[in-house]
Amino acid sequence: MPADCEKISTEWLSHAVHAEVTGFKTRVCSEGQVAITVVLHDIEYAAPRDDRPSSLAIKMHPADEGARQFGYISGLFSQELYFYTSFCDKLPGIVVPEVYGIWSDGGRPGQDPIEFNALMMEDLTKKYEPYSVDKSPDAQGVEDIALGCIAPFHAAFFGKVDLEEYPQLDPGGAPGSFLNDFQVRSAQLPNPDFLDLAPAAAAAAASPGDQRKA
Repeated sequence: MPADCEKISTEWLSHAVHAEVTGFKTRVCSEGQVAITVVLHDIEYAAPRDDRPSSLAIKMHPADEGARQFGYISGLFSQELYFYTSFCDKLPGIVVPEVYGIWSDGGRPGQDPIEFNALMMEDLTKKYEPYSVDKSPDAQGVEDIALGCIAPFHAAFFGKVDLEEYPQLDPGGAPGSFLNDFQVRSAQLPNPDFLDLAPAAAAAAASPGDQRKA
């Protein structure tokens, strides 16, 4: 796994896609996010084939240690890998990129903290315009888009989710859930300002009616 996006090489990519890659270009996505997403495009193969992608998106941990520690302590990286390995195939009506490969520092997605990780995925920028902080709709517009996307998910799972099977989704903060992990791991941080955020964040997420205010 590359140490950062600048360390992605033809040798590593060849190993990742199981085909000799002779060249590619890179473009860093402009959307706001905790991790870093870089698009590898104009990929050239020693033996071109129609079934080999001409572009890929790789989302990975940031090089900045502070940002990386946030993803690790909060459980964001672990939960995201859990989503792509164990849950995304159950989502109705929501566009999820096809995942070609996953690398991590060895933790179990959704259960153990994960710091170093990389997701190699389908390049959705070929079909969709990436989210941009500079060009995004206003807050109400973003909310309308989000609600429209999650409506099929809500309808399919409302009152039907077995939290013993998917403890990561428990809004009450049961052991193994995102909220529980956030509270436990934030207590390990020496920064008291960040520590003070944990109870408020947990309370807001556990009370859907208060999420907008929080």
